[in-house]
Amino acid sequence: MDARKFALCFALAALFSCGANYRTQNFFVSAKTPALAKKVGDQAEGYRKQLALYWLGRELPAWEDVCPIEVIAGPNHEANGVTNFVFMQGTVGRWQMRVEGTEERVLDSVLPHEITHTVLASHFAPMGKPVPRWADEGACTTVEHIAERSKFDRLLIRYLHSGQGFSFQDLYHIKDYPADPLPLYAQGYSVVSFLVAQGGPRKFVDYLQTGMSTNDWAQATEKFYQYNGLGHLKKNWLAWVSDGGGDVSNYAAVPQASEVIVAAAASTPLSELANPTAVTVASTSVLERNWVS
Repeated sequence: MDARKFALCFALAALFSCGANYRTQNFFVSAKTPALAKKVGDQAEGYRKQLALYWLGRELPAWEDVCPIEVIAGPNHEANGVTNFVFMQGTVGRWQMRVEGTEERVLDSVLPHEITHTVLASHFAPMGKPVPRWADEGACTTVEHIAERSKFDRLLIRYLHSGQGFSFQDLYHIKDYPADPLPLYAQGYSVVSFLVAQGGPRKFVDYLQTGMSTNDWAQATEKFYQYNGLGHLKKNWLAWVSDGGGDVSNYAAVPQASEVIVAAAASTPLSELANPTAVTVASTSVLERNWVS
């Protein structure tokens, strides 16, 4: 048995040893009760399908490596999540995911956030490198409930007024999480929302593909959004934020047809699931994600 298969078997054995377990095509869930394990597993598969369609316009093929999900749920647990994976020879695997919080918060915010990381990692695996931090965390935050996203809007204003915002040159090239990751989450979420509103999520993914391939974000920004570099983008984004967000029509680099403008505060793709979970708010203080090389 090679090391990769041994590690997977060891992880699954560890999960089998405690609580209840539930297996789907792509996930192996460990939780405190069979009902919760099944709920998380079924919801994870639903999010995986819906979020792939939303960001990529297609479903993902089944993963070769099952993704173990450890669920820690209870009334006094802060909401947080971690996802680890490894890029290898054009693919991605060796998944490890942990989601924690109240049951509602796990299902409503932490799980879709972490599943979005796996969708983007799967798409960009042939490049062998992770999505830039601002874009990755920003995109994942856009699929949380609007109450949570509104909290990040309020945090962003505080960070900008206190000088905790990032220059776009710094933002676009951050590789490691700063000591306080919340300003990165807040600004990344806002910039992603601003760009996704100008043409939709698939255009944004194509933008990332180009920028990650060339490492020339100024050129990619001009090609996809017609801003004359990152400075122009930052100027218009700041004006949009200062004016309260919402409709981006007046802040796009060039006038755009109404059909390509997407409301920045529109419902998330999760609202389109047949059985969405209850609306709750996740903690903004401890959500995180690790990338393992």
